[in-house]
Amino acid sequence: WFAARTVRAGVPAYVYRFDYIASILASQRSAATHGSEVPFVFNTFPTLWFSAADRAVEESLHGCWVAFARTGTPLCPALATWPQYDPRNAREMIFDAHPSVRDPGDGRVLDVLQKDLLERPSTSSG
Repeated sequence: WFAARTVRAGVPAYVYRFDYIASILASQRSAATHGSEVPFVFNTFPTLWFSAADRAVEESLHGCWVAFARTGTPLCPALATWPQYDPRNAREMIFDAHPSVRDPGDGRVLDVLQKDLLERPSTSSG
């Protein structure tokens, strides 16, 4: 919803989903949780606990964020081009064991949320 509004205002937006679980946590979690990407983004997870796959995801995500901070475009090392968000196809960068740009696969859920957010009357109290 925010990305679509941002793009309609003429500002580029880049959307991602973090769906990776560090190997040390795989037996304790069935899915990535809110904020799971933070140690990967800032390269702060103790590397002695990381597997080679964990390090590869960290290098990709960290590299994308550094590039975005420097240039305003997430030019990710070792990943395909991360295109600007386009509400017509809603593809996003998905960071999992094989990071790539894909259809998020839950369009119906997003459509319901978007419809609710866009059509709900304003509830501001003034």
